[in-house]
Amino acid sequence: MTSRAGRTSKGFAMMFYGANRAGAKVSQGILDQFWLWSMQVSVKSIYECIKAFSETDFTEDPKKFDVPAFMLHGEDDQVVPVNDLSKKSAKLIGGAQENHYSGPPHGVTPTDPDRINVDLLEFLKKGARTPKWLESLGGRSETAAMGGIMKESKKT
Repeated sequence: MTSRAGRTSKGFAMMFYGANRAGAKVSQGILDQFWLWSMQVSVKSIYECIKAFSETDFTEDPKKFDVPAFMLHGEDDQVVPVNDLSKKSAKLIGGAQENHYSGPPHGVTPTDPDRINVDLLEFLKKGARTPKWLESLGGRSETAAMGGIMKESKKT
């Protein structure tokens, strides 16, 4: 089973990073890293993850976003086509900044880091506001609040 899973993972990495496309800019190290990560999880957990993503209706969740959203998607995504997720999600998230990159695959961050970093930094420079859930913590940092929650849960 491990041998078959290993071959499957290597094949999926090729699609994930677009290495099966002419002119692909993905190193063997990135493909090997993906394979290594894949070999560290069980086949059942991979199946359950794919099952959850494919069978769960997330339509209502993006409508609840109350912070700026940076939508990032490679237009040559062979895993999750850009029209099937990113463009639909952006419509549900009020004011989402759409960043659809012509050429890159699903694994766009390691294949096109320079373009993405420029756009992401520009998005962050515009300023972000504090999410409502964090404002409700009364000025405490998220870390401090989580620490308080953890202490309370240990008491019970």
